Amino acid sequence: MAVVKVFLHLFFLYRVTIITFQINSFKYGIKLSGFTYVRDSLVLLTWHSVHYKRKKILKLMKALKKLTEFSPNSYNRVQSAFFYVSLVGIYIFPVVAAAVMVGLLTVNGAEYYQRSSLFGKSSKDFPIFVMFFINYSYNLYLLTIPLLVSLTYIFICVNLQRLLANISKNLKKCRSLENIKLAYNRATELFLVIIEAEDAFSVCIFFVISVNVLLTFICFAYGLGYYTWSNAVSANVIGWFLSNQASFLSIVCAASGVKTESARLKMTFQAVLSGWKQEEAVSTLLVKIEIFDSVSLTAWKVFEFSKGFILRTYGIILTYGLLALQTEKYSNHP
Repeated sequence: MAVVKVFLHLFFLYRVTIITFQINSFKYGIKLSGFTYVRDSLVLLTWHSVHYKRKKILKLMKALKKLTEFSPNSYNRVQSAFFYVSLVGIYIFPVVAAAVMVGLLTVNGAEYYQRSSLFGKSSKDFPIFVMFFINYSYNLYLLTIPLLVSLTYIFICVNLQRLLANISKNLKKCRSLENIKLAYNRATELFLVIIEAEDAFSVCIFFVISVNVLLTFICFAYGLGYYTWSNAVSANVIGWFLSNQASFLSIVCAASGVKTESARLKMTFQAVLSGWKQEEAVSTLLVKIEIFDSVSLTAWKVFEFSKGFILRTYGIILTYGLLALQTEKYSNHP
């Protein structure tokens, strides 16, 4: 953990220094460079938020594992295998992205990239290795932490959905009030885990979503030609865009899926209880299940995840992004 902390802070200082150098020496746009400053700082804030919440995250994972052990039918081997493959892919992706970019670089492109990344200097010895190391370190810093956090969050949300769906399935088979009460107790335990997930990941996911939005904006700027474009750069940007969109869309869909499954569980309770006489115990349960309406997974209470949030986010990127880029273009090309 200490090694990761040192690497992240040193690399962030390097990024701040090199972007300042690029503004002065390569005439990079100040506004677009400002977005890059913020984006790189958000990666560091993501790590700090995870480090600060690490005890709560570990407690959450243990509670989720315990509930999963009590519900073996909710285990899905295909999904588990997919998550393990995705975990390996997160560590492999920076290597592949760096290898593809270096493989597509021309000699002039390699020299320019080195000068812009090494404060105007270029190495004549092992230039390919130097370029690979710089690009690999950059992608490792920019993508690994946010993708690991998003994968962990998605894993938790998917398991919560399966557990909620399993309770709904078993509830439909209940033929006694005691079994219905037992299902309610299991649902309450799961509800408490959802509250723990909100407490542990709310801030972390806010920073991850912020990184996703800013990285999407940078890719948008590349696509419109506001940055220097080449085959090597396009390969890197496409890799950013695909991984970034997969993270963003999966987070929103997984989190909103938990709320949808919770609402479905409440409806199942209401449907099952409607077939019973309105005894005091039944009336009490009908009141208690209202708690499932308060299920909420947010990003630092700033916004709540839903399918509509995806459209609103892309709308903001397009409208504000175009405005900012047009202003940048005007200031750079009077």
